[in-house]
Amino acid sequence: MALVLLVDDDQEPMLYYVMALKQEGFDVQQITGPDQALLYICDQNNRRPDIIIMDSMLPPGSYAQNPECDQGLRTGVLLYPELKKHCTDIPFLVLTNLKRAAKDFKTIAPDVPVLQKIDTPPFDLVSSIKRILSKRMK
Repeated sequence: MALVLLVDDDQEPMLYYVMALKQEGFDVQQITGPDQALLYICDQNNRRPDIIIMDSMLPPGSYAQNPECDQGLRTGVLLYPELKKHCTDIPFLVLTNLKRAAKDFKTIAPDVPVLQKIDTPPFDLVSSIKRILSKRMK
């Protein structure tokens, strides 16, 4: 089973995505902030995810206490390069409510898909993940 690392501080709304992923046979590891995401990725004892799904708007965390975080609105944009350093072979997908996230991510990671939560029902997310992982396997 593929492991999805889900980095999002909104646990309750993400429940439907988690249920859909598990129903489709995915393992899911939920993480609520940037510090926990970095700790998880850097810990060699943890299972490596097959894909990382992250929100663009996260609590700033200790590593991102700078004005560029824009009170959490850009934390995901700052977190992505930090995670990517440790996960060069793992695909990412951004799932967010913030419309400007697509523009922000296209400047730093043009190949990372950005989906709007409001436009993405749980099983559409599952389909997107399956497409991304199937391309990776080829």
